[in-house]
Amino acid sequence: MSERAQSFEDALRELETIVESLESAHVAQIGLEEAIRLYERGMQLIRYCLHQLEEATLRVRQIALDGGEESIAP
Repeated sequence: MSERAQSFEDALRELETIVESLESAHVAQIGLEEAIRLYERGMQLIRYCLHQLEEATLRVRQIALDGGEESIAP
């Protein structure tokens, strides 16, 4: 599934699955290439999720400003 088509929640679930797989498996079980592939996909998902969180933070700050709030602490 493309990152762009994934929701934040779907991406986070996929990332959690990858982390569990890498934590519970030995490289000999899944193979070095598969471990690297999973790690690479995990890093893509981390970047995607962080981007989504940054966008959500900006939206929330804008909503607060539009609602008369002076500032929101990061």
